[in-house]
Amino acid sequence: MKLYPFMTVDSVVRNIVRVSRMLGFDVLVSVVGELRCFIVIGDGTPEDEILALIAYHLNGIGKVIGIAKPEFVGIKVFELIPMYLVQKVGSILVLIDQEDYDVEVLIKEIEDRLKGHGVAIESRRDKGRLVVYGCRRGGRRFRLIVVINGLDEIPFEKHMVEDHLLKAAKILLREQIDNVFFEI
Repeated sequence: MKLYPFMTVDSVVRNIVRVSRMLGFDVLVSVVGELRCFIVIGDGTPEDEILALIAYHLNGIGKVIGIAKPEFVGIKVFELIPMYLVQKVGSILVLIDQEDYDVEVLIKEIEDRLKGHGVAIESRRDKGRLVVYGCRRGGRRFRLIVVINGLDEIPFEKHMVEDHLLKAAKILLREQIDNVFFEI
């Protein structure tokens, strides 16, 4: 897949370009005809770098996906959902860190933000940290997929995408992941 930056802060574009150069494969495009979906980064690095790696491993195969990273972070990114719909996308994926929220409280806050910006939630399917909404705003229907980064098994107060990387390291290195290990 290729990534098309839309309303994205410069540091994210620079990070993606840096990873692309290291891999010898440009994953960014500057012109696009039609976008079918957007990926919204709710926090920043390393999510942007991970997306560059995924795009690289997909070897440019498939469609161009819009990537957006607003200047603000966390649940405030949901306030820009109406802006992404201007591109007539059918699906929006939002990657957001759990931080120190309870997952259910975070989902409720996300839904309140959506409703506050004119998005009607018509359906909801969820499995823990993955929530798929059927939404409508005005006459436009779209799918909103929310991925809440974090793992409860990682013993930290704040949960984020790094939890998944720590778990991978634990499996790979057969190391115990606990507070003592990371206080060094």
